[in-house]
Amino acid sequence: MQRDFGGFDPAFVGVTLRFETERAWNRFQEIARSPVPIPVSSLPDDARFEALSLVSAISHEVRHFHDFLLSPYSARVFSLRLKALLNELGTLSQLVDPAVNCVPVPIPAWARLDAGERAARIAELGERPDGSAWSPPAIRQRLTIDADVTPSQFTIDADAATIFAGLMKAGAHARGQINDLTYNPTYVGKHGSLQPWQVFELSGYLVQIQDVYAQYGAAEALFLVNYLGAAGEGRNPYARMFHLAKSIWDDLDRDFDTAMASAMVVWSILGAYGVDGWAACPSERFVRLRAHTKAKGVPTWDGSAMKLFDEWSSALKVSTVTAGLREAAQLLRARATAIARKRPQLNSSVGEHNVDAILSVAEGVAAASEHMVESFLGSPDAYVAPHFYMSAVGSLANPVVRYALDGAGLDLHGRTDEFDKKGYVTWWAIEQDGKHLVFSWLVPFKVSQFHFIAGSDAGMVADLFGLTDYLFAETGRARDDVQLPGRIFFSEHGILPFDLLV
Repeated sequence: MQRDFGGFDPAFVGVTLRFETERAWNRFQEIARSPVPIPVSSLPDDARFEALSLVSAISHEVRHFHDFLLSPYSARVFSLRLKALLNELGTLSQLVDPAVNCVPVPIPAWARLDAGERAARIAELGERPDGSAWSPPAIRQRLTIDADVTPSQFTIDADAATIFAGLMKAGAHARGQINDLTYNPTYVGKHGSLQPWQVFELSGYLVQIQDVYAQYGAAEALFLVNYLGAAGEGRNPYARMFHLAKSIWDDLDRDFDTAMASAMVVWSILGAYGVDGWAACPSERFVRLRAHTKAKGVPTWDGSAMKLFDEWSSALKVSTVTAGLREAAQLLRARATAIARKRPQLNSSVGEHNVDAILSVAEGVAAASEHMVESFLGSPDAYVAPHFYMSAVGSLANPVVRYALDGAGLDLHGRTDEFDKKGYVTWWAIEQDGKHLVFSWLVPFKVSQFHFIAGSDAGMVADLFGLTDYLFAETGRARDDVQLPGRIFFSEHGILPFDLLV
């Protein structure tokens, strides 16, 4: 059974629902077409959980999208990803040089090898299909990352290898900063790991539980809570975070309060790094807040979120939620402004068409964040409490939505026109054995009237992120969103990539 139908990744600025099999996709379609909720209580527990997940996955992922637009943590990660993207795209002109016929990926692993090690890896490739010698791009030996280098520090008449190395160092440094943000070694122990993404997952699950309650009632919502509470990390990767939150109420022999748990999560993801430094990390804030509530007692939700937030910030001597919200919006706006200011330089190094899409997405994210912050400050309780959020979501930012069928393509069986009439836009598809197989597509979605990002731009920038991850990322490389853009790009240029990590 499939247990996870989402997986928010800011590389795609929107919402993704993933289906591992066509069976799961067909089941989703059946549920979507039904005018009333399809009964699930008689199903075995795993199948029951899968069915409830299918019903509510979209609300979980929309919450991730909204949290992303509000959180200073997310703003920093996204801003650094854009920085890495722009620098790394600037290296493509050298990689597709006529003298280059192969590219070692990921490039940072190649850059760390000396001449002898590189020669050995080339020898392992055997003979090229066309009989010519392997000719990788010229990359300086043993590249080190020692400074926050930007392209502007290199003169336009510098040799290509120097510019290439500088762009690589800038991109790699941004990736290092992302890793520092996304991985908190403090909370890695023998009982598991607690990382920032897990805090965000709890936010999504609390909204998902509320969505199941709204559609199916208390019995199914309670089943979902108990299923998640009983699941080990092997069965559900988010189980530990759920256990940590729920145990606060279990220890008091009280019913789990999803509104108060959501308040704890929202406070945790809205720390201002400009005030607290690394103490603004969502997992750091959540652990400290959990200890505080266990020592001082858990308040009962009374609909005064900002008052509660200010009390927690004061007691723990950290930044306020208001400061965090302002920081997120300002950082995203600053990145969009910086891209616009450097547009002439970027047009020549990255390509005007690419810059158009990147700038559109950067400005769209900044505008959506500003709208979200204004909405949040105007009615904090409406965002914090899941039961209020489900009613207030119509006033928030509308996401782009895509479906991805990972296990096998969706065979349209000649129904391409019908697919198009529904407003679907194909993202990834292939022709195979007379079949038109679609693997990923954008779908019309209107949870609110506030549209800030065009689906076409979001998709194009996601492919650019995928291409640069294919070239430079040393983890998370197996995903289709990384492999497909990379392999297609180099196949179009007659270049053979070869992997250094096995």
